[in-house]
Amino acid sequence: TTTTTYATYVSFEVQGLKNKNLVYWSEETCAFDLSELSVNLHFVVGGVDQPTVIDVTSAFKADAQNASELTLGQNLGYDYVPVYISLVDEAAIQQVITDNGFGTELIEQEGLYNGKQIDKINVHLTLRGDADLNGIIDAMDAQNTIEYFSETMNLGFYAEDVFADPTSAYLYTLGDTKEHMFQFSHYACDSFDGNGEITAMDAQCILNYFMQNSVLQLPSEWDSEDVAGITATAGEAPFCDLHAAPLGRDEHIISTDGWALVPAEDTEG
Repeated sequence: TTTTTYATYVSFEVQGLKNKNLVYWSEETCAFDLSELSVNLHFVVGGVDQPTVIDVTSAFKADAQNASELTLGQNLGYDYVPVYISLVDEAAIQQVITDNGFGTELIEQEGLYNGKQIDKINVHLTLRGDADLNGIIDAMDAQNTIEYFSETMNLGFYAEDVFADPTSAYLYTLGDTKEHMFQFSHYACDSFDGNGEITAMDAQCILNYFMQNSVLQLPSEWDSEDVAGITATAGEAPFCDLHAAPLGRDEHIISTDGWALVPAEDTEG
């Protein structure tokens, strides 16, 4: 005869994470949107989910609050970096456990100590200005950016035609993989103000950054006058709302299956 023993444990229900494969420059300080994050604790006793539901949101926190707190791997132009939702107030959780009639055994069994990870969001980091995503900002990145600008804005091609066409000059070094790299490259190209539209100014900014930092060996930030120029919008913070759909404001971008893109805004009327 086999006897089945049903486990007793706790579970955490996490809601409100806006995990939409967000894309950021690795240096950005735009805060991740965790405004709707909620964490509820459930007890499961003998395999039966108990009716008691306890809000323990305040005991948890994201491991990073913005992209600048994460690390883009060395010599990488883009990377996927998980940001975990972790326990930061173990005393509060342990109090909930004991207040509901459970002992330290359950605390130890579930590992309810600071640092326990219960969920995550995936953040995609790109190296600002690195159009071909090879981890190096050079003149070729400026060339790729101006090619994109020329083929979409000047010639009127749709972006998906640009990256799907093997004869297109844009990102030709990436070959067959460029279709999958496009949204990351697009955001890296958008170096001037991160407004979702690739222009000649973005290409000029990349070239200036390369000249100052690599050729002249004069360390310069993206928002410096030597890189961004004296234009009023130079150094302007990027539009934080673009990260969920970094291509959303480019009038030549059209929705493609598999992408969470926002159609261009209707400016008529």
